[in-house]
Amino acid sequence: MSKKFCDQCGAEMDVSAKFCASCGAKVDDVVSNDKTATVKVDKAKNDSKTNGFDFSNLNFANILKFGVVGLIIALIIGIIFLNLTWGTISTSIYYTDTGLTWLSFIIGVIIAVGLLSAHMKDKTEAIIMGLFVGLLTGLLESSIVSMFMGRQFAFWFDTFIGNQALILIVIGVVIAYVGNAYLKDKIHLGIINNYLGE
Repeated sequence: MSKKFCDQCGAEMDVSAKFCASCGAKVDDVVSNDKTATVKVDKAKNDSKTNGFDFSNLNFANILKFGVVGLIIALIIGIIFLNLTWGTISTSIYYTDTGLTWLSFIIGVIIAVGLLSAHMKDKTEAIIMGLFVGLLTGLLESSIVSMFMGRQFAFWFDTFIGNQALILIVIGVVIAYVGNAYLKDKIHLGIINNYLGE
């Protein structure tokens, strides 16, 4: 006796059914005796692609393109913000308060990764891009400060703020996930609504 199984959840169905009574999915007219195991494996693969991270089809060119653009944006915003917060530094004989300058490259990574990850199709690619931008911003921040603000200020930056690579990596990954998971639809919907004039 032949049986029919749902392609999505693997539930046994009536041979003439067009929709699964268990999950409501539309089913093909495929009849088989040994389909349950295959369907459950396929369902697990589909669930890992939709809910988890899929490393099988990564587009490294896309990651690199968004990563380089994000790195440039993060470094430019970091230098601009560092110049804008210069006045918040206060020093005395007993202590040095860095003011808001320590936030400079953090703000740069948040803005760059947040905006770019919202335009990436794949969540895994966005997270790798965020990791890339955070890591390289952390590694290059001291050199960029030295290049644009002089060695003396770079020495001060390294002494009182230090290397923020670990913080920037964590922020890059978290913001990439949030931007891709929650901002993607809102930004794209906003662009479509503006285009349509709604």
